[in-house]
Amino acid sequence: MANKVVYSTVAGNAIMVKPASSTPIIALMFAKVLEMAGFPRRALSVITLPGSQMSKAVSDPRVSVVSLTGSTEAGLEVIRTGGIKQYIMELGGGDPAIVLSDADVGSAASKIVTGITSYAGQRCDSIKFIFAEPPVYDELKRRIVEELGRVRVGDPRESGVTMGPLIDEATADEVVKAAQDAVSKGGKLLYGGTRRGNYIEPTLVEVSKDVLPSLYLYRKEVFASIAAITEVNTIDEAIRLSNGRSYGLDAAIFGEDINKIRKLMRLLEVGAIYINDYPKHGIGYFPFGGRKDSGVGREGVGYTIESVTAYKSIVYNYKGKGIWEYM
Repeated sequence: MANKVVYSTVAGNAIMVKPASSTPIIALMFAKVLEMAGFPRRALSVITLPGSQMSKAVSDPRVSVVSLTGSTEAGLEVIRTGGIKQYIMELGGGDPAIVLSDADVGSAASKIVTGITSYAGQRCDSIKFIFAEPPVYDELKRRIVEELGRVRVGDPRESGVTMGPLIDEATADEVVKAAQDAVSKGGKLLYGGTRRGNYIEPTLVEVSKDVLPSLYLYRKEVFASIAAITEVNTIDEAIRLSNGRSYGLDAAIFGEDINKIRKLMRLLEVGAIYINDYPKHGIGYFPFGGRKDSGVGREGVGYTIESVTAYKSIVYNYKGKGIWEYM
């Protein structure tokens, strides 16, 4: 939200902020801080309505730009409602991590687990799929399970807790549904799945490359800490499985073979690729955004100003000279 407010207002726009219905307090507190800092009150409003009641604002012709972070389904509905105007949308995600045969397996496992469990997986750029070449597959799988075993789920205000709860029980239900779906189709539960209300252990399932595309986890975005690990014989298989989803937000690559990395960079249908690290957007130090059903445009404090600016070309025929003639 801070990212959206900054790039919108620095260009001179007034802005309406519609926070997620489950997290309005942060937006209200942020607006209060801006007011205390001297931000013009008439240039910022926070609207705490459900998304289903925002159609009048979205379709209003005085609203020139809509910037949305949310599900792909929400993005489609906003575009249908809003009509012709400018859109910046970060939509559904869930990222693949591709581990090459020459990767530092220990480092890759640690970073992949962080990418799975950070914010309890409630991030568009959370790692959901791990594709590894045969020489490192077994060790990587073992190390990821070990790293997951070090995660402590609970109240994040308590000492030693490293992963907090999910936003609601419905999201926890979806994790259980995705895990059960994978197991019912031949997948193997390697870790997690234990649940207590909104608290649920990070979950890892092992699935063959032939079964993976049929999974609920593959076809949908499960906004929680759950991932599938799959052995691939070649990077071409990793590319095919990564690109087979309707989403294309980010990807992570772990390894050193520059030829393989360059091929992956060229062929993966995503908006950003992280080499030897897990995906993380932060507040927009660099442009981020997806392809396919993962979004429209790019966000970032210094990269989205053009998208919230109305361009106006001025062609001045000075002293009767044509614009293609030299003075």
